[in-house]
Amino acid sequence: PGSHVVRTAVGEANVVAGLRPVNGILGGEGNGGVILPTVCWVRDSLSAMALVLELLAHQGRPLSAVVADLPRWSMVKKKFELSAIGGMAAVAPALAKARTALPGARVSDTDGVRLDVDAGWVHLRASNTEPIIRLIAEGRTAAEADALIATCAAAVGL
Repeated sequence: PGSHVVRTAVGEANVVAGLRPVNGILGGEGNGGVILPTVCWVRDSLSAMALVLELLAHQGRPLSAVVADLPRWSMVKKKFELSAIGGMAAVAPALAKARTALPGARVSDTDGVRLDVDAGWVHLRASNTEPIIRLIAEGRTAAEADALIATCAAAVGL
């Protein structure tokens, strides 16, 4: 309540750049990294641990009980060689095709293409460090996440 999510491009520097102008209180990355600006402007595992311990102390419950109350989602990550779609020159056309892979999806072009639907989301982006395209999806089950990836991959010719 009273807060909102600001999505940025992948990478610690991009997360920090998104946090600073809005005086963000917490940043995170898909790799589990946590940025707590009141402590420091980089990923810090000790800050992440302190936040979890503070939550446990505040709720007076064991971690297993807190986790049991969270919704269950499954994340699936796949990568494909850029050559599978025709190299770097084919990335922009592939991203354009990805935008329409899931009719009715909310589309974000912040970093590649992310499609959000009620059943989950899928994100397609070219890697900044390897000659690959990454597809990451989250669904209520691994099968749902796999289906999101399969649909998006088929739409772009992977």
